[in-house]
Amino acid sequence: MALRTKVKYGLSAAMLALIAAGASAPQLLDQFLQEREGNTLVAVRDNGGVWSVCRGVTRIDGKPVVKGQRLTQSQCDHYNAIERDKALAWVNKHVHIPLTEPQK
Repeated sequence: MALRTKVKYGLSAAMLALIAAGASAPQLLDQFLQEREGNTLVAVRDNGGVWSVCRGVTRIDGKPVVKGQRLTQSQCDHYNAIERDKALAWVNKHVHIPLTEPQK
């Protein structure tokens, strides 16, 4: 069953375990983004030509990420948390039906 679930939904064993354990939305989003985006301390350019750093952060303190920009792991943790919290706040504001933590 777990293998079929992974194939059907594309979730890792770690994600499925977090869901089964009742993890919070921030924990789930952190794990998901870590798996999908990775975390790079040096700016990288995506296929669309946009520079990003950490787990896909494209703006730091209102300014676009630029080629060669470097951050520490501590800085990435900080900016990743800001982006995660903004995304979850958007869901809470715009989705007007009851959601479980994994659905957020």
